[in-house]
Amino acid sequence: NNNDQHCDYCNKYLVTEIIQSGTCGENLTWVLSFEGKLTISGTGPMPDAKLSWSKDGYLTDSTAPWFWLEFHTVIIDEGITAVGANSFFGTDGLETVQLPKTLTTIGESAFEGCIDLRSVNLPEKLYEISYYAFRGCESLAGLPLALPEGLGIIRDGAFYCCMGIKSVQFPASLRHLGFSAFAETGLMQIHIPATLTTVQDGAFCSCPDLEAITVAQDNPNYSSDDQGVLYNKDQTILKQVPGCFYGELTIPDLQKMGLE
Repeated sequence: NNNDQHCDYCNKYLVTEIIQSGTCGENLTWVLSFEGKLTISGTGPMPDAKLSWSKDGYLTDSTAPWFWLEFHTVIIDEGITAVGANSFFGTDGLETVQLPKTLTTIGESAFEGCIDLRSVNLPEKLYEISYYAFRGCESLAGLPLALPEGLGIIRDGAFYCCMGIKSVQFPASLRHLGFSAFAETGLMQIHIPATLTTVQDGAFCSCPDLEAITVAQDNPNYSSDDQGVLYNKDQTILKQVPGCFYGELTIPDLQKMGLE
């Protein structure tokens, strides 16, 4: 049995009871163990899941085969390259996610609304975190943000309403930060490196503990002042005032900002 666990001490295999198992797309299988671990194995990307909603806006079903099952841990094995959209949308009780080194993409809303999620690793080959991937993961605090080198894109709302996130370090590879990507998080300080050339509106809005935003001097598109306020490069457009800013805000001549 591929799901048995070997005991080195007694040199015997211990049978892990399987509650349920099945397939999920081409070349992929899944197994749910008695101990509450869902393991997905195979090669290639996981398929997207389709959600069903009631007329009054309640989630009623999903094509993800584990949607109605209970588990606290997800292990995605090596060889899998993408977590499909909506794969674990709204999974109550999910606390830990283990992602493989082969992963390059986390799909749209893949873990959205997983309010108990506390820990997930972001592997080095990860390139894109898609729209709302972790939105509403309010317990998420152990994420290694330093984000992995090689990450290029964080889409709109990816970490929206993740108040457990207190700090983030953007890698030199990151080029795009979407609308509301880190809105309503617990961020306290933000530094935008020279290579991060697209920061969409509201990326850090409604962050009540945010004290300052700083920008590398050689960033071609953005700048900041000594009050920690974010502007475009020539400071003709005000982009973001830190959430916990208190006092009198000194800004450039309003006529230079296109305000007559």
